[in-house]
Amino acid sequence: MAFDGLVFRRITTLVSKEVTNARIERIGALSSTDFAFELYNDGKRETLLLSMNPTASFFTIIPSEQRNYLPNEHFINLLHTHIEGGVIRSFKQCNLDRILEIEVSKRNDIGDFIPKKLYLEFLGRMTNLILVKEDGKIIDALHRMGPNEATKRTLYAGAEYRIPPLKEMQDPLSATYNPNLTYSTQFYGVSTLLEAEWNNEKYGTPEIHDFVQQLLNSTNIYIGTIKNKKEFHLMPLHLFKGEYKTERWNQGIYNFYQGQLQDQQRNESSSELIPLIKKDLTKASKKQTNLLQDYENALKAPEYQKYADLLYTYADLEKTGLKSITIEGITIPLNPALSVSKNATKYYDKYHKGKNAIIAIQEQIDIVKQLIEYFELLEIQVTDSDPKSLLEIKQELAEQGYLKKQAKPVKNKQKKTYNVMEFTSPDGISIHVGRNNIQNDYLTFGLANYDEYFFHVKDFPGAHVIVHSNKPLSEATIRSAANLAAYYSKARFSSTVPVNYTQVKNIKKPKGYKFGQVILKSYKTIYIDPINADKH
Repeated sequence: MAFDGLVFRRITTLVSKEVTNARIERIGALSSTDFAFELYNDGKRETLLLSMNPTASFFTIIPSEQRNYLPNEHFINLLHTHIEGGVIRSFKQCNLDRILEIEVSKRNDIGDFIPKKLYLEFLGRMTNLILVKEDGKIIDALHRMGPNEATKRTLYAGAEYRIPPLKEMQDPLSATYNPNLTYSTQFYGVSTLLEAEWNNEKYGTPEIHDFVQQLLNSTNIYIGTIKNKKEFHLMPLHLFKGEYKTERWNQGIYNFYQGQLQDQQRNESSSELIPLIKKDLTKASKKQTNLLQDYENALKAPEYQKYADLLYTYADLEKTGLKSITIEGITIPLNPALSVSKNATKYYDKYHKGKNAIIAIQEQIDIVKQLIEYFELLEIQVTDSDPKSLLEIKQELAEQGYLKKQAKPVKNKQKKTYNVMEFTSPDGISIHVGRNNIQNDYLTFGLANYDEYFFHVKDFPGAHVIVHSNKPLSEATIRSAANLAAYYSKARFSSTVPVNYTQVKNIKKPKGYKFGQVILKSYKTIYIDPINADKH
């Protein structure tokens, strides 16, 4: 848990300096768990962000900007009524626990300032927002809770608010370390992450005091990797594997948790999409196997004609009971239940059926091959996509009948935007890469000009890459764009990957082709060893 009690303690102090005496101009819900308080303080506008997500709760200050809020629900309406327009008088941590108390004064109808308190309890699955009157009675809670024997608390309108009981522990800034106890059982605010760091460094009392003092003076956060998982703290930890990133505390916290939320959303969407794609890919592969067998059988049509012709040269055409017959050195299998004449007719039927089926089967094989390439590309795109792009993949699959269509959203007059990846070539030329097939079509047939350049890996499913230049490309830009096309394809881990490139005017999308599928009328090819796009 990166946002442990000590981080909570320091961030509370930093936020308090920013928001004390600020006026709350507007309160809105960004999601069911994220709330924005737009503040004005001494000529400066900022936004206090409170995220009550049970798996990633945090608070920070973010820049003030135009935001789209959800329609107001009951609890937001209460906040509007009781504290919107008021002034934040204090912003403090309760009892060294992960609980915030925000006191707000707002004038009533006769002009008197009436204080209200908003408590934020960052307690895992019990995370909550509780609005309280000056007499300590609860106005309401984001998540109401009836009488609870374990916590001895009731979170309902009219009940008395009580801060959750705190375990008996010590302040690590001043207490003495007892080596017979773990750090987390004797000190407030020590997470398993911090305990692992102190164990690793074998900290005693002086080192703990020094570490905590530095932490409580920090204005940056440090983001690194521990056991393949991203973590952050207010101090650079020795446990960080390799390099770590330093960011200003407020924006750094926001970026870290936004990344976690995106990963969570991506995993949820991927867990729904990947089994569906694998199922359809398996189905298409089986169909391809059957079609290839049918095609092989169809190619035997001339052989069946020869069998029939030879059988009609046999004198006793009405003879039955033969399992095979040899004529002119050729052994012909027979159905013993049928006469020689009827066996000949059967072979003629097989000949005509096979001759007529070859073209139709070949067409079906081509369609299934495209379908397999399409699903193989989707597998790659799901891995590389962000949550917004995964929604577009869902939309794409729904429009083609692979997923059940959702209810139509309310029409938005704003022009639709696509979150395509953007890179810059060594020559400073803008390059765009599609994250999914909807974006691929948008890039090639919507955004790109006819005289700009298109790159795509050869013989593999992959992303469309557009180089926004109508002039001849340098070798450096060609190799740069080709690397992106190879990396964002099924050939990512191959070597000497062929990549085709041409101007957009040479790209065609035949009728019936799926999203992202095109043909190139003319092109050049370059061979590339793909490297990670992050090192581009």
